[in-house]
Amino acid sequence: LSEFSSVIQKNGYAPRMRLLRVCTEPAAEITAKWLHLAPGAELIRVEKLYYADEAPAILSVAWLPRQIFQEAPTERDWAARNNFGLLYQQAGKIVTHDIVELSSASLQEMEAELSQSSGMTCQSVLCLTACAFDQENEPAIFGKAFYDTNRIRFQLFRSQEGDGA
Repeated sequence: LSEFSSVIQKNGYAPRMRLLRVCTEPAAEITAKWLHLAPGAELIRVEKLYYADEAPAILSVAWLPRQIFQEAPTERDWAARNNFGLLYQQAGKIVTHDIVELSSASLQEMEAELSQSSGMTCQSVLCLTACAFDQENEPAIFGKAFYDTNRIRFQLFRSQEGDGA
C-alpha cells in the first residue's frame, strides 16, 4: 500500500494534493457490499486530486463508513492529511492490506464519477478499484484511484507461493 504522494515522488515528481469534495451520501449497493454495510448506510465521500509537478496525475474517490468516526472529520482535516493517516488519527484504524482490481477507463468515464472536472489531459487512465482493510480485518475504505499513466508508472514485486510445482 502506497500513499498517492509517495507514488508521485517515486516517479520523480514533486507531489501536491487538492481536496475537491467531501460530503456524506448513502451507500450504493456495491460499496455497501464491500464495506459490509446495509445499502443506504451513511458514507463519507472524499475526492482528492494529486498533482505531479503541477500537472494532475492521480484522482482519488474514497468512501468511508461514517460510523467508524465518533465525530466526522472536517473538510480541513481531509485537506491536511491523507486518508490512511486521518483514518488512524481519528478512528484508530490502521490499514494493513487491500484487495485491488485493475482496469482502464476513458477520461470521460473517470470524470462521470466526479463532482467537477479533474483537469487531466490524458485520453485514458489506469483505474484501481480497492477495498482496504484495517488491523482487525474489517473493511475501512472503498475507493477508486485513476492514474495518468503518461506520468505515473508502477512496479510490482511478485513471488511464487508454495513449492513452485
